[in-house]
Amino acid sequence: MWLKGLRGPILDDKNAKRLFGVVKDLEYGLTYARDMVKHNLSEEIENLIINKDLNGIGTVCELREMMETEIEYSLKIGKKVKKIKTQSDLLALVYSPKAEIRKAAYRELLVKQKKNLHKFFAAYSAIVKDWGYEAKLRKYESAIEVRNIGNDIPNEAVDELLKVCQINRDIFHKFFKWKAGELEKNKLERFDIYAPLDKIDKKIEKEKAINLVLTSFDKFTPKFGLYARQIIESQHIDWMPKKDKRGGAFCATIAPQIKPYILLNFTDKTRDVSTLAHELGHGIHSMYAQNHYSSAQ
Repeated sequence: MWLKGLRGPILDDKNAKRLFGVVKDLEYGLTYARDMVKHNLSEEIENLIINKDLNGIGTVCELREMMETEIEYSLKIGKKVKKIKTQSDLLALVYSPKAEIRKAAYRELLVKQKKNLHKFFAAYSAIVKDWGYEAKLRKYESAIEVRNIGNDIPNEAVDELLKVCQINRDIFHKFFKWKAGELEKNKLERFDIYAPLDKIDKKIEKEKAINLVLTSFDKFTPKFGLYARQIIESQHIDWMPKKDKRGGAFCATIAPQIKPYILLNFTDKTRDVSTLAHELGHGIHSMYAQNHYSSAQ
């Protein structure tokens, strides 16, 4: 019937379960998609939303990133002024063992953001309104339920997690008090949150970081090291900060036959070693799943 453009009878739950189970690799994805039907809209509206996301709110998100990557910074410490071209290089300084450097980095970041506050707010407001409107249109109970269901996590699980964190917030208070003591301060300030306890500003160059991570993976299981090396040797990692490059880090799975791609902003800090290991971990996960269909990977 579908060849003639006609709709056939609706698939009942019993037959859906039977048919979805034929290809085990796709069973979970098909079952999940069927469960999501209650939030689907008409075909015409779904097409409108897809185009709205691509050409509307998606562009707003891109513009917000462009605004951020265009900002340059001037870090003033004493009488010296240092020009910094990327936010990644600036944020690396909030991990400095020197309080005056951390403070200067935070202040410069906030000063530049304040100057562009109306632009950032316009983008943020548009994104929030779009998210809330679509959540309402699709009959979600709340804005956060969209994310919960997208991650296949019950609302109750997230609510319980937040509740337990609230009840046990004194654990964080105790930690911050302890850290203030280690930094020889009466009270922890905002720019002390990421302060290292080591007084020496350690630098770890890229090659050393790679060796540290690969050695660790090899000890865990040789296959971890093998997959990590394949990603690195494929030159699928964008390593260094540069002008107009977005901040942060992520790993992108493209297809089973293609090695994952990784974006980093490596600044020779110890934290960058952990970030490299973290993102390679995502890539290794993808490569372990490369024998699956792309929709199930």
